[in-house]
Amino acid sequence: MRLCLAPGGQKRWHHRKQSRSLEPRIGRSVSLDHAAELLGVSRRTICNRIREGRLQTIRTLGGSQRVLIDSVQEDRSMAADAPSRHSYTSKPIGDV
Repeated sequence: MRLCLAPGGQKRWHHRKQSRSLEPRIGRSVSLDHAAELLGVSRRTICNRIREGRLQTIRTLGGSQRVLIDSVQEDRSMAADAPSRHSYTSKPIGDV
């Protein structure tokens, strides 16, 4: 119940219907900076991965964007399974 002001300044009690079954269940989340720290990448990379759909986010009531921890863990496991992008196979320098 909450107290509201009705027209004319009268106070009235209003009952709020709360349906727990209709409320979305949101998992744990972290800030973009914390997600970057957990994944060992920059904040810009986190923003890119959000845009690409690799990381899932939510918006808080205040408007901040947060990364769902489940998607951080999934991204981390995908990165561990993927081959390194920096494994070079080139000719030795000097043999031109």
